Amino acid sequence: MNSGAYGTCKSDRTLAPYCGDGVKASNEACDDGPKNVALATAYGRTVCTSVCTKAPYCGDAHVQAAFEDCEGSFGCSASCTTRVLL
Repeated sequence: MNSGAYGTCKSDRTLAPYCGDGVKASNEACDDGPKNVALATAYGRTVCTSVCTKAPYCGDAHVQAAFEDCEGSFGCSASCTTRVLL
């Protein structure tokens, strides 16, 4: 049955809203369509992931080991890299 629910088809056999269609649905934090970035490599304040969630970024209060050395602590730069203190 084509219910038109998220990720399915409508009764007219067209696609219902889905992650990646470029239109933010109510259950999505974002949707940049083909500009969505793979979850494993998504990083940046304005980046939307391939599962339609906001990507982690410097300043989100969580250290992203693949991209950051630190997060908001003493000696941490604005780009979340460790500064060398002399």
